[in-house]
Amino acid sequence: MATSKLIKDRIRTLKREYDHLRIGKEALLKIIDEAEIAESVYNSNAIENSTLTLPETEKILLEMEVSHNISLREVFEAKNLARVIEYFNSKSQEELTQ
Repeated sequence: MATSKLIKDRIRTLKREYDHLRIGKEALLKIIDEAEIAESVYNSNAIENSTLTLPETEKILLEMEVSHNISLREVFEAKNLARVIEYFNSKSQEELTQ
């Protein structure tokens, strides 16, 4: 389904409003981004049939001790995906689309 001009204009308007409202709140937005990484990793890995729970994923990403029953492969998958998400979050859309 093609995106209509009206929808594209609305998206641009909302983006400008967001950009205006985020001024001075960069630290808060960074904290929110960091807090969402564990949940994003958990959900993405769950799609791939990972057996990790959300609390286990959080512990892995915080470098805390986890159960010895957890597969090393799943630990590496979680950490690597978190690195990718952090990299993506650190780049602007223009840098990623060039």
